[in-house]
Amino acid sequence: MSVDAAVVKNEDKYIPTIDLRDYFDAYSEEKRAKVIEQVRKACLEHGFFQVEGHGVPVESQRRMFAACKALFDLPLEKKRRISLYKYSWRRGYEGPGEQQANDPHHGDFERDAKEGFFVGKELPLDQVDFGKGPNVWPPDLAENDFHRPVMEYYEHARKVGFKVMELLAVSLGHPPSILKDFTTDAAMFLKLLRYPAHTWTDTRKFGSGQHTDYGGITILLQDPGQDGLEVWHEATQQWVELPALEDKFVINLGDMVQRWTGGKYKSTLHRVINKTGGERYAVPAFWHGDLDAKNPLDPNDTSDETVLEFIKKKFYKGYGLTDDTSL
Repeated sequence: MSVDAAVVKNEDKYIPTIDLRDYFDAYSEEKRAKVIEQVRKACLEHGFFQVEGHGVPVESQRRMFAACKALFDLPLEKKRRISLYKYSWRRGYEGPGEQQANDPHHGDFERDAKEGFFVGKELPLDQVDFGKGPNVWPPDLAENDFHRPVMEYYEHARKVGFKVMELLAVSLGHPPSILKDFTTDAAMFLKLLRYPAHTWTDTRKFGSGQHTDYGGITILLQDPGQDGLEVWHEATQQWVELPALEDKFVINLGDMVQRWTGGKYKSTLHRVINKTGGERYAVPAFWHGDLDAKNPLDPNDTSDETVLEFIKKKFYKGYGLTDDTSL
């Protein structure tokens, strides 16, 4: 893999677009079988595909980006007051340079230039654990401008996660019922992102360096027209640029799914290089399933490692955290 390898447009040649309506709304077994095969092929080859017909209203997507812009336009000192380092359950603001997504085995790169903000399921303080607890809301933004549109979109994206997880299970030959315990209290973390304006002059500077996602399923919403996501295509040894299109989500598998399938389904390197000439916004939803669950995709897996244990160690590594880390 080379950071300076060729970059090509996708045009659905490398990474397919799958219409979820052909599985969930179709009465045709032929259509359903075609979707299952499309998902299986994409996951075997590179663990990336795009979806349409997902059921998330376009207006909710647009309100989500308006909320993003309102948050990140706040003065830095106000955002720092709600830093994720202040809360053991890790909700809130991530400043520029606080995460290094790059795997050091893939080269010498600077820390990520992006800003982020984590949101999750709203839980009371007496249930606090890693990834569990109350959200941290910016006091300078009205509820209708931030809290409500963010949580509205959160619930929509969470439903997409259930659909995609069912497709993964079925594509591996399992009945949907195998996920019953795994989806009872499914966890999902939403991350609002802003990438600063960037010029393509230094290959060590990225909005988000080349990395694999560490968890279950990522459901990525990109602000239309703000391209920048590139996926490594192992077979052709080149980067594939996925355009940011309205009402189309990018789905990719994380390291946890790759482990659960014994390496059969892929977690693939990707990066973000903001070449728009201005700021770029995106909202990935990291859907992990029940945090106390073990491998739902292989009943014969004897590992005792839970979802929580897996994602916690990966998250802490990316941010240089321990349970006691705070500002």
